[in-house]
Amino acid sequence: MRRSSIAIVIAALLVLAGAAGWGAHYFKPAPRLPDSLTLTRLDGQTVNLKDFQGQPLVINFWASWCTFCRREMPMLEKYAQYDGLTMVLINQGDTLQAITDYMQSTQVRFEHSLLDPVYTAQQALQVRGVPTTLFYDADGRLVDQHAGELDDGHLARFVQNHLE
Repeated sequence: MRRSSIAIVIAALLVLAGAAGWGAHYFKPAPRLPDSLTLTRLDGQTVNLKDFQGQPLVINFWASWCTFCRREMPMLEKYAQYDGLTMVLINQGDTLQAITDYMQSTQVRFEHSLLDPVYTAQQALQVRGVPTTLFYDADGRLVDQHAGELDDGHLARFVQNHLE
């Protein structure tokens, strides 16, 4: 009888410890925009990513050689026009000339196109490859992320949840 009581107590403690570990993992605070991550715009001006906080923010990591990235561009450009939404594109590793040539040839335009030639933002935001899209609320908290080619539905849900 005493052994079974001890076994029950040990089992209960293991369950509670497991639940506490699970809760700590799943209920940790959402990552925020870094305080001091400065990148360069295509015009040579520097900007801190934290400057974009204040309204819902979509950050897309891309490269001109990436087929999936190129397919996303027209859709991203469409959503970049939404009032109250900031769309930031961060290029990974391309030269300024390669980016400019690509944007001119496709006629896509983004107000916030940034250079990340040595992958500083990619490392700071723990992005593993392109394309990757990060979704932040107006307070700068990461609320969603998508690795791979983004579809219209994913962006539409973010806009619906954070702009309306």
